[in-house]
Amino acid sequence: MSKGNPDLPRPIVTFAKMTKAPFWVTWITPAVFGYFASADGDFHQLPWFVFLCVTWSIAEGTCNVHNDLVDMEEDEINQPHRARRFASLIEAWGVRRLWQIVFAGYALAGLTVVLMWVYVDPVVAISFIYLGAQVIFYNFGLRLKRRPGYVEATLVIAGVASFMLGWAWHRSAWDMPVVAWVLAYFMAVTVFSKDLPDTVGDEAVDAPSIFSIRTPQRLRAALVFIYLSPYALILVLVLAGELEQRLLLMGLLMPVGAWFALAVDSLRSLEAKVAAYHLAFTYGHLFILALFVLSVPERGAYIAAGALLLARLATLALRLDPRLVEPDFTSWSSAIRALVREQRVRPSLVRS
Repeated sequence: MSKGNPDLPRPIVTFAKMTKAPFWVTWITPAVFGYFASADGDFHQLPWFVFLCVTWSIAEGTCNVHNDLVDMEEDEINQPHRARRFASLIEAWGVRRLWQIVFAGYALAGLTVVLMWVYVDPVVAISFIYLGAQVIFYNFGLRLKRRPGYVEATLVIAGVASFMLGWAWHRSAWDMPVVAWVLAYFMAVTVFSKDLPDTVGDEAVDAPSIFSIRTPQRLRAALVFIYLSPYALILVLVLAGELEQRLLLMGLLMPVGAWFALAVDSLRSLEAKVAAYHLAFTYGHLFILALFVLSVPERGAYIAAGALLLARLATLALRLDPRLVEPDFTSWSSAIRALVREQRVRPSLVRS
């Protein structure tokens, strides 16, 4: 790193941010959920499962660095400061070394597949192979992230596969519980939240999102459906006897979903959009964790869910995400105030 350039970031700190640590926690949560839901109190090969979760987190971080290496065009529009910081990271580490890190991360995932196949179960290994393919083709080859509809489907299938990955440690991967499909539906309708800060840049590369809808009423209707329909599904399944009645407690989170549905269409500043983006994904994480502990009401599940939530909050507090390094994002308190202030003013057009 050049000593003459004070703007160059500390390479390790910036690299940690580029791996988007909050999303490591998001993607291992369905696997932990599936593992506990299938265990029935008898935790099979727990050390190997912990190792798999660590590897899955490394693979997710690797995918995010890979994403930045191939996504400079969009980032120059959506988050120019992030793009400049990544350019500084390239200057500090070198493109070749960053690609070596990406290949090493994917190689570790490949080694994990072999270990899971030999020491755990081929079904677990195959599930992990599928997840790995989704990670790679998100950025490379098929580049699913630039295909509207396909990327959302890919992320949902990856979430279900993550649950299946945990479930397969104790039960047949093809005997999934109804609650897994509730999880799948929730992820399917809320995954669009990922596009909130990136609409302008995504449209520039012909990848429009739900936030590209110009009519405020249509966008509002879409957001209300997205954030409230999972609760209607849970109610229907409880009335049909497919879910335990305690799952109705999920309704305690419904006001949070309703608030997002009514608030995010009016945001203008990047600071407010980034805050809403992370709050939306934190809300989604809370939904999955609540589904987890209500489906598996036992001490181990409570401890695991609490640890996962604390891990996510810690990564947000440490701002381990490149979206949180924009110059306008001075602090969480400032961003939340901007979010509340902007959602009170209804614009005449959806897009700025």
